[in-house]
Amino acid sequence: MTTTTRRPIIVFPRCFPNCPTTTTRPPTTTKPATTTTQASGSDPDCRSWACREIDAGIDNGYLPDDYNPDEDTGAEDLLAIIERYGEHNPDFDAEAALETLPEEGSADRGDMFIAIAVGIGIDVDPEADPFEVADELADLGILKGHDRDGDGVVNPYSRPDADPDSTMTNAQLAAFLDRIEPDDDAGDRGPGGSGGRPPGGADDDEDPCTTGLGLTAGERSRFVSQLRWATLVDIESQGEPGRPWPPHPDVPGGAEYLVVSESPVWPVIDPDALWHVPSDDGCLWQAASVQTRLEQLLPWTARHRSMIENTRAARPGAGLGTYLSRWDNLSAAEQAQARQSHRSRDIRASCDVATAMVAADAYDQCRWQLPSSGVWSWQARACFEGVAGDAVSQECATLAGGVEWFLEMIDYTSGTTLQHNSGPGPPAEPRRGAPRS
Repeated sequence: MTTTTRRPIIVFPRCFPNCPTTTTRPPTTTKPATTTTQASGSDPDCRSWACREIDAGIDNGYLPDDYNPDEDTGAEDLLAIIERYGEHNPDFDAEAALETLPEEGSADRGDMFIAIAVGIGIDVDPEADPFEVADELADLGILKGHDRDGDGVVNPYSRPDADPDSTMTNAQLAAFLDRIEPDDDAGDRGPGGSGGRPPGGADDDEDPCTTGLGLTAGERSRFVSQLRWATLVDIESQGEPGRPWPPHPDVPGGAEYLVVSESPVWPVIDPDALWHVPSDDGCLWQAASVQTRLEQLLPWTARHRSMIENTRAARPGAGLGTYLSRWDNLSAAEQAQARQSHRSRDIRASCDVATAMVAADAYDQCRWQLPSSGVWSWQARACFEGVAGDAVSQECATLAGGVEWFLEMIDYTSGTTLQHNSGPGPPAEPRRGAPRS
């Protein structure tokens, strides 16, 4: 093992923050790390709650044949789908809707609320509060489950029911678009995956888990405490004098491992942990997979800049003021070069719980890496299956998230050691409760 001792030097290239790659050292990871299963809506084995809606979208030509309901909706894909949906439904003002949507990264549910409202002719400002727009969409039956559809039942979830800040999934997008057009033959399909009761069946009578997953804050904390993002960089107990240590304590496993760019990261779950929770309706929700979501925050994008500044205000020691000031001090030509050369390489990875409980398997099948240093918004998520008899419902939930400035290994000095093993695979024995594989 080797330990560095010199003080950190953080050098920003002129085309900050994402220049074309010129590094001479090879990337550590040799293959992509995702175990998401491709499942089209027309697949007879489709297990998504939105198979009917996806089938409708494929049949009508606005969804592609290989549409994957489990993935988050990327902005570029969303723009193409909305354009095709406008061709399918001339009453929907696709051009106006497109003007409200982001052109890169991932689309939030709130972005889609605004786009749908504008597209169907509701007079809303593109900067309107998504919660207020959600009220109108709920009244029209496009957003199911919001405020429990006004039936007087108190929303049972700890998260906001409309959940506009969460990333939209392909399954949710398919449902939103399908609900824009009245379908007299479909009947009441229930709240679906739109923020109230979670999906699981085609209608209320078929859904065995009517109250949904509904994780409490304590349950989310318990699950995320049993999950670690293991890396090759093992954190020692003390860092450089006067420097916050560990650098990223809120990241899963952040007290043990250091996430650095261009180095592998893989999820590790305590094999003795219990990853299930009951719900009030008698369903037992068992975790099926853990997911990683990272979006690079760009200082020239208004929404991203706001997220960075909000985190800076809440955590003055995070160094984000330095990050923003270095961007602000670039010339107009340098900023233009950075925007032009940027390529979106956000992280979307999924790992079965059984795989994540064996460190070597998780390293081999589920590892991912940040392509470059920078400020990233991160989420640790889990997808659960609710079982009642022979029926199964599905819902995913965010366990934890935040904004962090992830750096290169060279930017860290005392207090870290780079773990070394001569063969392929992860360190032989990650510490504190890690699986023995």
